[in-house]
Amino acid sequence: MTPNNDQVVSLKWRALAPLAALILLVNFTSGVAAALEFAAPVTAPDGDNVEEPVPDDFQISTPGPKSRGRSRQAAAANKKTAAPKPGPVQQVNLNTASQGELEKLPGIGPAKARAIIKGRPYQSPEGIMKVKGIKQGTYRKLKEFITVR
Repeated sequence: MTPNNDQVVSLKWRALAPLAALILLVNFTSGVAAALEFAAPVTAPDGDNVEEPVPDDFQISTPGPKSRGRSRQAAAANKKTAAPKPGPVQQVNLNTASQGELEKLPGIGPAKARAIIKGRPYQSPEGIMKVKGIKQGTYRKLKEFITVR
């Protein structure tokens, strides 16, 4: 008696089922091992934990195929919510302030601080608008923090 086609296929699957189960088991255990290794804390040779703390606002996002616009919006929102520069406690004299003091002003980075120093002396706070890159909008942000004495 010879087996028909259905019986041959059935016999093949019966022979392959344990092999398939073994492959799945190996893949599963290696995946679990990798996940455990990934999640394990990193320790120094002396046993101290060397992981850095995760910031409270840390978020993981996975952009989808149509999330390009949302990603840009999220980035813009993050820029707006980024920690502001520590503001000056008192007014900064444009004619005597150091570069570091000027950089603490809102909207002023190293390049603009150097340009402000280069443009000295100033007769009035409005004179800062002659510096390249500082116009009315930037001046409005600065005017309560600057003075010329």
